[in-house]
Amino acid sequence: MLAEFRVSNYRSFKDEQVLSLIATSEESKGSNSIDIGGHSILKSAVIYGANASGKSNLIRAMACMNSIVKDSAGFKPNDSLPVVPFAFDRKTKEQPSTFEVTFFMEGIRYQYGFSVTTQQITKEWLLSWPKGKTQTWFERDVEQSAPYFGPSLKGQNKTIWEKVRGNSLFLSTAAQWNHPQLSNVYQWFEDKFRELPSKIIATQITDIMLFAIKDSKGPTGSYDIAINMLRNADFGIDDIEIEEVNADTMKLPDDLPDDVKEDFIKRISEHPLYRKTFLHGKEKYPLPLNQESEGTQRFYSFLGPLLLSTERGYTIFEDELELNMHPLLTRKLIESFRELEDDQNFAQLIFTTHDTTLLDPELFGRDQVWFTEKDKHGATQLYSLADYKDVRKGEPMQKRYLSGRYGAIPILERFNLVGAKKQ
Repeated sequence: MLAEFRVSNYRSFKDEQVLSLIATSEESKGSNSIDIGGHSILKSAVIYGANASGKSNLIRAMACMNSIVKDSAGFKPNDSLPVVPFAFDRKTKEQPSTFEVTFFMEGIRYQYGFSVTTQQITKEWLLSWPKGKTQTWFERDVEQSAPYFGPSLKGQNKTIWEKVRGNSLFLSTAAQWNHPQLSNVYQWFEDKFRELPSKIIATQITDIMLFAIKDSKGPTGSYDIAINMLRNADFGIDDIEIEEVNADTMKLPDDLPDDVKEDFIKRISEHPLYRKTFLHGKEKYPLPLNQESEGTQRFYSFLGPLLLSTERGYTIFEDELELNMHPLLTRKLIESFRELEDDQNFAQLIFTTHDTTLLDPELFGRDQVWFTEKDKHGATQLYSLADYKDVRKGEPMQKRYLSGRYGAIPILERFNLVGAKKQ
């Protein structure tokens, strides 16, 4: 589970900003958190703020860190790293961006981070607390001739280091060479720490999962859960028929070149397509997905990633979770994470939103609500509702937020749509 995310000098983040998922409010302990490693870790966090205040950049920062971890070992020597430093300061343009996560895996706390420019990794570090005491596994600094490897890090560290390029992470390279300890840490980024994919890819994930489950190849009961979620969402859907599209039965244009046809059929065989029919009402009236509402399509795309995250304990993060969905439907999705009762299910949901109806003390504790606001220099400040000492337990958060008590709202002037007066 993610306990903390830190970022600095990335897009609108200049100075270090911290998103903490360690519960500090009493109302968050219990159904809103899971006890692990001596801490109560929150199951969800929501970020509010005005347009252009940096909410999306927080999600981008998480995705950027994840991408560098997963991809840097495969970079070519001259490939650029995908970082964008803070633009409104001449000094920061030349300085590295820094990312760090603290997370728990199998009950052990890890702290991993790195600093990076578009051309090279300038620093990288990994600490662990397997027995409650700090172990530094490795530290790397571009100004040092060689990295430091702690005695707790076994394996062929020096041999692997010789394979590390200036624009690749030691963690990623070590995982590529099957390092016994570091491969496990790398797998947390590969498997557990995930941005919710685009609607197209998420829909494909749902298709594959539902088709496999329907053929009894997946986790027992998940198909029924997915169907019941669609029924309970009040879309008028009673059931789904899903079948794999057979490439041999597809009618392709007669004038399509043979090599293009062969390539298309090969791609379909490697990445199957599925035909979905949604059955409505007692009469089972059929509709294809593309004729369903935008909200239904988005909700359907959520099903696969959502069920996988709860079954496998993913930490998923998403920008504007509520897009195209009714507020009550968004609320139900959030509640599904809170209602997970298995103490071994470490699923988390981190998201941005403009939906203020979710600012409800019955849904979120004060430490789960975060805000972004830009200072006079255009830099994003990230802070929690729990930072306000005068906020009472159970107070009407939506009303207070919209009134400006917590900041992080747009300062709007009157819009003049009339235009210039006639002379």
